Amino acid sequence: MPPKGKRPSAKLGKSKNGTSSVKIANKQKSKQSKRDSIVAKAEKTQHRTMMQEKRARRGQQGKNWFDKKQQPQKAEEDSSVIEAIIGTSKDNLTGISDFLKKGNFEDSLRMPTKKELEARKKKQKEKMPKPQAENSDSSVDESENEYEKRPRQAMQEQKILPVRSEDGKWIQRPVPSAAKKRAQPEPEQPKEEEEEEVEAPSDSEGYDDAEDGDWEEIENEFVDTAENQQQLLAIAKRQIAEVCSAILQDPETNLKRMDELHNLCNSSDQKISLLAQLSEAEVLGDLIPMYRIRLPTAEELKQPASKEVAATRAYESRFLNAYTRFVNFLLEESKKLLHTRKQNRGRVNQTPLDLTVCNCLCTLLQKGYHFNCRKEIITALTPLLNSPFETVREATCKCLGFVFANDTAGDCSLEIVRIIARIANVRGGSKVKPELFRCLLDLPLSDKVANAVIEKKVEKQSKKERRRLSKQGAEALAKDLKESEGTVSLAHKKAAQTALLTEVFTIYFRVLKTAPNSKVLPLVLQGVAKFAMLINVELLLDLLELLKQLAGSEQSLSVECKLRCVVTSLACLEGKGATAEIDLKEFNQNLYSLIFDLLTLTEQRHMSLLLQSLTIMLQRSLQLSLGRVASFMKRMGGLALFVPVNAQLGLMHIMRYSFNKYPKLKQLLDSQSCTPGAYQPELPDPEHANAFASTLWELPLLSTSHHPEVKRYATCLLKDEEVGVVLAAKSVQQVYQIFDVSQGGFNPAVEIPESLKTQKSLNKGQRAKRKVWLANAAREESESDFIRQLKRQRQGIAT
Repeated sequence: MPPKGKRPSAKLGKSKNGTSSVKIANKQKSKQSKRDSIVAKAEKTQHRTMMQEKRARRGQQGKNWFDKKQQPQKAEEDSSVIEAIIGTSKDNLTGISDFLKKGNFEDSLRMPTKKELEARKKKQKEKMPKPQAENSDSSVDESENEYEKRPRQAMQEQKILPVRSEDGKWIQRPVPSAAKKRAQPEPEQPKEEEEEEVEAPSDSEGYDDAEDGDWEEIENEFVDTAENQQQLLAIAKRQIAEVCSAILQDPETNLKRMDELHNLCNSSDQKISLLAQLSEAEVLGDLIPMYRIRLPTAEELKQPASKEVAATRAYESRFLNAYTRFVNFLLEESKKLLHTRKQNRGRVNQTPLDLTVCNCLCTLLQKGYHFNCRKEIITALTPLLNSPFETVREATCKCLGFVFANDTAGDCSLEIVRIIARIANVRGGSKVKPELFRCLLDLPLSDKVANAVIEKKVEKQSKKERRRLSKQGAEALAKDLKESEGTVSLAHKKAAQTALLTEVFTIYFRVLKTAPNSKVLPLVLQGVAKFAMLINVELLLDLLELLKQLAGSEQSLSVECKLRCVVTSLACLEGKGATAEIDLKEFNQNLYSLIFDLLTLTEQRHMSLLLQSLTIMLQRSLQLSLGRVASFMKRMGGLALFVPVNAQLGLMHIMRYSFNKYPKLKQLLDSQSCTPGAYQPELPDPEHANAFASTLWELPLLSTSHHPEVKRYATCLLKDEEVGVVLAAKSVQQVYQIFDVSQGGFNPAVEIPESLKTQKSLNKGQRAKRKVWLANAAREESESDFIRQLKRQRQGIAT
């Protein structure tokens, strides 16, 4: 037994160095495994090289063994390592195995010298197989030559859905392949194949990815025939779609492809050019940022910048160059069109290019009214409001209305209005189209901005800040801080609105004084009535005097212009004009005389203006005389007998309001309380018409109307009853629009007759019996008594 506290020691042999025999055995095993693995790899590479040499001699596949791509990557790496050390000859491989078996593993890993490598290369060249005789393997060489001479066959193209041609035949289309560069030489083909390629519709798909300089060559290849032009248009459409989708997917990397799209704008084919212009406008409009691009100066470029800042600067400069190039292109096209019209004295008909250029400019302005080149686009687009073509004018007016509604700062709107004022001043009111003034009605001028009080905040600054910043530096800093906020200040809005009002009313006063008989006079009066509440009282008084002279002049104005004058004068007295003491007797007399002018069918389209003027006159805070109001009620009742249903309800709605405001007018409903004298409706002054000598006998006639709502409303007025909460809450214009049947239909809907209701309640047998009974009754009624007697006599003779 061993003593306590000691463990039995194992008797192991030790080497001279002091290491155990187990460790030495493990090392030898690991070395042997490494040797075996290297030998196995070397044998594999030797076998592979031998097989490759055999395949190269045979020449069956027509390819060199260097082009083989299916070799595993690990084997290539291992063979390259071994070749770098000792080469790949058979003797070297045997030498490796001998060295490894003898145990000289460390010596074998030694890198050979240059002289050894050169000697090994010479041995390899000597041992290479010599070329065979010319007559040997002649069949192999001939097959190789024939294979090389044969044309290369393209990969089989996948087919997509067929297309029906104009003749009604189905044409199979392959998937478009990648386009080859035109500069590369193509192998010669037989004539029959070339003719088939020209005739086949699928060959045009090879030009899908045409490059910048290739488009002119592609156009020259196609002959001017209908089929070839359709093929060329299909190629262009496909290329435009591909370029646009690529740019919108990744603008920063694919923006350089905008050159391809711009080159198509200069195509000789007009359809392709128009499609390219519209597509480029849409792409640029979608990529416009929400800020103006300011290119860096030379000093800023010298300063170091990060990669992100440099990439952003490069993208912005690239985009701005493409944007300005397209804007200049559109400006040149518009100038060409204007020049051709001047040469032909304006007798040129509208072309698709006119509308396309207009739509492109409208797209860029709608999406970039805050962006660069805004002034150039506005100067080219605004004169199109006076274009001789209606479609161009409507598109331009719609675009400018959109800009007016969304321009919160008002700078862009002010530039447009100034150009309109310049055009109206040069051409005058008589040579201007109505759209030039119609777009001004879309200006969002509000009373809140005009009456807003601006408080100036004085910020306290220390002495150090005052010394550090000069006046110019402080102003520049304040401007930059305002721009960084991203909001428009109230002071800026008020200044812009004041400038807009000045320009607009300058235009309106010039037309009222110089061209009162022009076609744009109704639009001018409508604009004055809309913005009259925003001007000061002094200007209002001058405006009323001008309108009074215009209404009382001997010039032949239309009914619409006369009604607009009355509406405008009454609208001027609302808001700030309510404090002015002005007698509107002349305007009331003009309105009184205009009521019966609407009896004709051609003038009844201005009924809404008459209702608007009557409503404004009666709803004013000033009390009118009962005789004047009663005369207006009598004329409204007489007019209600000759106008459509919606106008009848609008006039009765005004009568109901007058009865509530002036209760003494109910005397017109009582035939026993008439004043002495005679009613004189032909007098021009309503004060002397003596309306209380008559009654509203028109209301009983309206109570027998065919329309159920007119009948009910007139009955309620006669009986002094309420017309209903829903209808009473509506305004006059709302009632006029609700019951408008000019577009068709009935309000309320026509009820189903009772005869049809009873017929639906019967079953099928009863309906059949009823039809037979009705047919017999109709037949008996059609026969006279004389015919019945003749039939009876014939029946008696026959019996």
